[in-house]
Amino acid sequence: MNKKLFVSIIAVVALVAALATLLVGCNPYKWNSVGGGEPNAEVVSNGGYYVTQGKYAYFINGYDTAEEIDNTFGVPVKNGIVRAELVDGKYTNFVVVVPKQIYNQVTNGGFAIFAEWIYYATPNNSEDIHGHASTTHTDFMRTKIDGSATQRIATIGNRNSQYLFTESRILVKNAANASVDYYDFTGMSDNGSSNNAKGVTTGVLAENVEQVLWDMNSDYIYFTETVTDDYYDFCNTLNMVKIDGTEEKKVLADKLTYLAEAEKENYTDFFSTKVFSFTLSDLVVEKDSVALFYTKSTRINSAKESQGLFVNRISADGKFAVENEKHISKNSTISSVYGLGYEDGALVTISSKIYHATSAEDYTTEQIPVIGKAATIQTIHNGVVYYTDSTGGKIYAINLDGTNNESVVYEAKFNTSWLSLEFNAEGDKLMFAFFNSDDYNYLHVVNILADEDSTMYGIINDADKEAIEKAEEENK
Repeated sequence: MNKKLFVSIIAVVALVAALATLLVGCNPYKWNSVGGGEPNAEVVSNGGYYVTQGKYAYFINGYDTAEEIDNTFGVPVKNGIVRAELVDGKYTNFVVVVPKQIYNQVTNGGFAIFAEWIYYATPNNSEDIHGHASTTHTDFMRTKIDGSATQRIATIGNRNSQYLFTESRILVKNAANASVDYYDFTGMSDNGSSNNAKGVTTGVLAENVEQVLWDMNSDYIYFTETVTDDYYDFCNTLNMVKIDGTEEKKVLADKLTYLAEAEKENYTDFFSTKVFSFTLSDLVVEKDSVALFYTKSTRINSAKESQGLFVNRISADGKFAVENEKHISKNSTISSVYGLGYEDGALVTISSKIYHATSAEDYTTEQIPVIGKAATIQTIHNGVVYYTDSTGGKIYAINLDGTNNESVVYEAKFNTSWLSLEFNAEGDKLMFAFFNSDDYNYLHVVNILADEDSTMYGIINDADKEAIEKAEEENK
């Protein structure tokens, strides 16, 4: 190698390393332990913004709408993570365990708890060499459930990437590189705070990714991959790969999957009938398998033409059996899919109405819709569909089988400008967590199956205390 070139490369690498160090800053992450926690207890609603572990509830305290937020560790209260303890049937002993702003532009973003660690995304606003705070980068971090230690795992260059927390690594959909990247933290120390990501290994789990579906309860991700070997091919491949990287990628379906052996050599002859492009719609984790929902399109006169919605049961060993595939809707204009399961089909939105798709014998739109207007399905519990519409502030309910009329089960001013609404079944309760616009956007929780008012959880910060006191004084 040319010596000057070698020296130049070293200089560039050193500069990049220096810039990275300046960007991530040197926060000491000093915080007093609050004690307690049940690291071995069951975790419920992992990946959301209201998560329980044993007798403790962890939640994002509120949604801070201020234009500028000081995200120095130890300062944020409203957008931080607060812990509460269940005592005699009520939550009490509210304490801040993560004094950082929990924020990412992904509307289904949240945090996760695995054993003694809380994993979360937070804006990186450390200053660069010019003294400018970052407005684009995201830090992935973890803090112990008692607040006694905090560690930075990785920093990425945007605030809108899809991400998934797992027990061993963080997955990030890298749109710029059409890949799913990983940040494996199994090599990190479990003791003390750190800002250097020491022990973290990074890499690419999947390449040429068009779409990806994942779930906190699955050990695999499912994705479509662009075909690069034949430039005139319109089709892609349907794949799965294990999250921890211990298995090779498995191709579930490709351009030859639906062809007889004698047809494969001349597969281009079947572009309009038996060779497909896949578009992922949803997945439902079931016992020992995953119900994967997708649309298939053929190519007719150089244009893709949807053949409707399908579901297949994918076994843990990656078996994709054509004979197990179900065609559950032949409508080609489905705008959204809410999967129910392999046997139960899906709720689909077509022309601003929601239908129950289970069979393609007839067009889905020939049925009576479950919901006869534009709506967003929030959850399904005991055969009842809970949903919202564009008017906002109301949770509606209707039986999935259509045996009752629409009813309003809860009304409140919930803020959905950031995260989506959160529902969590707890025994005979259906808990609804939301940021209440009528209460300075602090988290409220209510059992919507009971006739009761919501309860504000958490800790009010100083700025809001001042605003509340001022409002009370003016109303005297």
